[in-house]
Amino acid sequence: MKVHAMLIVLAVLVSCHSHRKHLKDDQGEVTAEETAESTEEEAVERFVGVVHTSETGCLVTIEMTAGDKTILCYPVNIEDKYKVEDMVLKFAYTESRAQQPEGCDADMVISISDVAIMRTSDN
Repeated sequence: MKVHAMLIVLAVLVSCHSHRKHLKDDQGEVTAEETAESTEEEAVERFVGVVHTSETGCLVTIEMTAGDKTILCYPVNIEDKYKVEDMVLKFAYTESRAQQPEGCDADMVISISDVAIMRTSDN
C-alpha cells in the first residue's frame, strides 16, 4: 500500500513539474524556466562591421562583408559613442523601412541592437 501511495505522489510531482514551465506567476510574468527556454530558441545572429563617417550624405555607415560581397549599411539608431571612423562593431540588426538621408547611397537601412566594440590589433 505504501508503494502505491508513493507512486501516486511521484506521478503528481512529475506532472506538476512538466507543466510548470508553461505557467505564469500571479502578475502574469513568464517563469524563469520559460524565459531560459525562449532565449535559447531565439539565438540572435550577430555581425561584424566597420564604421565609416562622412560630412555629407550618410553621416555614418557600417561596412559589412557577406561572403565575397561588401554591404554598406545606414544604421538609423546608432549611438554617438559608436560614431567613430574605423571602429569595429559586433551587432545584431533588422532591416528598417526608414528613409536614407538625401545623398546617401547605402545598400540597406538597418536598425542595430546588441552592440559591442570589437578589439583590433591596432587597439
